[in-house]
Amino acid sequence: APAPQPGVPAFQQLFDAAVRWAAGSTAGGERVLLLTNSRKLAPPEQALLARLEGAGFAVVPLDATAFTPERATGAAVIVVPISVRIEKLAGKLRHVAVPVVLAGKDHLATDLALTPAPAISPPEANAMLIRAGKWTDHLSYAIHFTTPGDYQVWLLGQSGGSAGSDEPKIFFDHAPEPRSDHSFEMRLEPTLRWISRATARKAENRKTPVAAVVRVDKPGWHTLVIAKGSEPEHHTPEPPPTYRFPNWRLDKIVLSLDPDFTPQGDGPAETANGAVPAPPAEMFAQSEFRPRQAWSLKDGHVAIEAEQIDHHSHWAEAKEPRGFTGESYLEWRGPARSRSIEGLGGNNDHLHVRQGSPEEWLIVRLLVEQPGAYLLDLRNHHREADGDNDVWVGRPGVRATREKPIVRMGDSLRDGPGFTWLDWGVARFDLFAGLNEVYIGGRSPGFGIDRIAVYAADNPEARTSALDIKTPVASPSYVLEALRDFTSVAEGDFVPYYRDVRSTDASRHALAVDAKQHKGAFAAARTRFDGVAGDYDLTVATLSENDGESTYRVRIDGKLVGDFRNPARTDGSPAAHTWTKVVLKPGDTIQVESNTHSNGKIPEAGGSAWARGRWTGLTLVPNGRR
Repeated sequence: APAPQPGVPAFQQLFDAAVRWAAGSTAGGERVLLLTNSRKLAPPEQALLARLEGAGFAVVPLDATAFTPERATGAAVIVVPISVRIEKLAGKLRHVAVPVVLAGKDHLATDLALTPAPAISPPEANAMLIRAGKWTDHLSYAIHFTTPGDYQVWLLGQSGGSAGSDEPKIFFDHAPEPRSDHSFEMRLEPTLRWISRATARKAENRKTPVAAVVRVDKPGWHTLVIAKGSEPEHHTPEPPPTYRFPNWRLDKIVLSLDPDFTPQGDGPAETANGAVPAPPAEMFAQSEFRPRQAWSLKDGHVAIEAEQIDHHSHWAEAKEPRGFTGESYLEWRGPARSRSIEGLGGNNDHLHVRQGSPEEWLIVRLLVEQPGAYLLDLRNHHREADGDNDVWVGRPGVRATREKPIVRMGDSLRDGPGFTWLDWGVARFDLFAGLNEVYIGGRSPGFGIDRIAVYAADNPEARTSALDIKTPVASPSYVLEALRDFTSVAEGDFVPYYRDVRSTDASRHALAVDAKQHKGAFAAARTRFDGVAGDYDLTVATLSENDGESTYRVRIDGKLVGDFRNPARTDGSPAAHTWTKVVLKPGDTIQVESNTHSNGKIPEAGGSAWARGRWTGLTLVPNGRR
């Protein structure tokens, strides 16, 4: 080993020794291939090149993207600095006959089989998929700590793939109003691996390295929030084929008091709940927010009164000035959303904007019969030419479209004061058949919305009718989801439902009956109707099952509306049944019931398998508009 060098940091001496040992040289002079993150060397890469040359090596820089195993010919050693992203090298170094020195690239150690690879948990089993742009863009964990201290955060996860890296944002104990300076981000890579490096957004550098540590000041319950942070960064010079970004996956979270602990492979076993007190009520799992209302697009257009949509208190109902249609209009009275990055919801860093959390959005739900391109316009009111004249609009969770995840739409008083349609930014959406959801996010305090008009882009007559304030507004329909809007009934002969969320397709998440415990039994779930009184066509959406044909019943205030039996199918496809002209008034109780059933066709455990009475939701459409 070389003698210690006074004044030279130990880690630099260790690095020099590692390169010399790998190259089989004590004096240098050997050819070193230095892989870089791009053709233009970053300052740390320049410093590393200077250090290698100072140690007597002949250094050849090479963009990692252009590296192939053949390019290693003639090199004594390959050096990979920490700046090189793994997606540029994954798999490339496995078959080179040249020593490799990893300068801080511990994630490549797994790629080179130097550490055990983590097992990949199927998403439907243990891993959690976060789909960029979905309504829920954060996970909240209630954790009971018995020992105070600084806990290092480790995540086992992976980004969405070749489109770039994802950066979950970590908040700790700062709900309900977390701030960006109380958080840090952790970059996920395309391959499943453990990470514990973090950056923070500081005034001097939006990617300032920080310790991935959360501080527990006292024993008890604490909240850990993992939110969607930076959108994935696209590394290719070509524009992405879609504005939609990939999913990221989180498999396991480890908090460790030991600063020297590094998880390997699958990491430690999951911690049991143990004998801890129940968490406080504010930490209980909450359902995602959705308005109950939906509107049917008929004859290529629909006109909607904004105040009829369930909305956050930031959207305040106003009656001054006059000139609005309906009973009132909605005015954004929340904070300005022009460039803040604070909080949990809806960040899109490429546009430097924030749309607030989903609870704040004005969510417009549309039942579309004829798919195609539609435009969304707002009959609006504001007092200034600038400052209170715009909002954000977007559509979360839709893939394979070139729609930007968020756009700005506004009005500049070009049409004069009062209530007018938008001057600019009328949003275009490619809507599919079925339920579509778009949202309007507050940006400028004081911007008011009277009516929302949606019309087919290629239909002048539909546009004219939608923008004519004499056109009657549509009555709302109601789309209720089994998992979110209904509560299982535990009374009488009813057995409980359980939540079937195993499928990665959220449209197949359902209430179901445990057929192993409850053969032939009925379960029930109910909700309260608080909509507009009238006659409705009521449709229950179910999932057919190849091992049985379950029976479904619907009751209004305890009175049976009717029952039906699921169709006999082998593919488990969605099914539905509709009752027409069902009379409903505010306060009515709607109850859906289903049972387990076996057709004896599918062998299982010495007997036959049973269907579980799965159903996914209920739709109420004013009679005649279906």
